[in-house]
Amino acid sequence: MIDIGWAQASDIPGVIDVLCEIADFRASLGQDRWRKSSFTYEAVGAWIERRELAVARLDGKVIGTMLVQPADHLFWPDRPDGEAFYVHKLTRSRKVPVDGGLAGPFIAFAEAATREAGRPLLRLDCALDERLCAVYERLGFQRLDIVEPEPGLISWRWERGV
Repeated sequence: MIDIGWAQASDIPGVIDVLCEIADFRASLGQDRWRKSSFTYEAVGAWIERRELAVARLDGKVIGTMLVQPADHLFWPDRPDGEAFYVHKLTRSRKVPVDGGLAGPFIAFAEAATREAGRPLLRLDCALDERLCAVYERLGFQRLDIVEPEPGLISWRWERGV
C-alpha cells in the first residue's frame, strides 16, 4: 500500500535517488530544468525541517516526492504572500509502476495542507508539456498564463481553489 506523508530525515537518501532519477529522465527528453547537484543532503534536510517535503512510500521505500511551499517568488512574483501554497518537484520513480499514478493523491495531500494553513489557493508551474498539462487539468487546475522568470525557463502557471 502506498503511504503519502511528510518526509522524515531517514527519507533523505530515497528522496535524492528519486529526484536524480527524474532529473536524468527529463534531461534525456531535453527538459533540463532540474540540476542534480542541487539535490543535496543539506537541501533536502532543509525542506524536511521546514515541513515542505512530502513523500510517497511503498513498503517503506520512497517512490515519489512533492514540495508544498508557502511562497514561490520565482514563478509567482506578482502574487501576494499568504494566499496560496505552491507545489514543486512532484515526481514518481519510473522504476515503480503505480496504477493511476501519484499526482492525484499528492495533490489531495497538498490541498489538505493548504486548507489547514487557511489559504484558499493551490498553485503550481510546469514545463510546456501537454502530457503534464492534461494531468493538471484533470485534477481541476486552471491554466493561467505562461511565464519566463529566467531566460529559457518557460512554464505554464496553474491554480485551483481548495
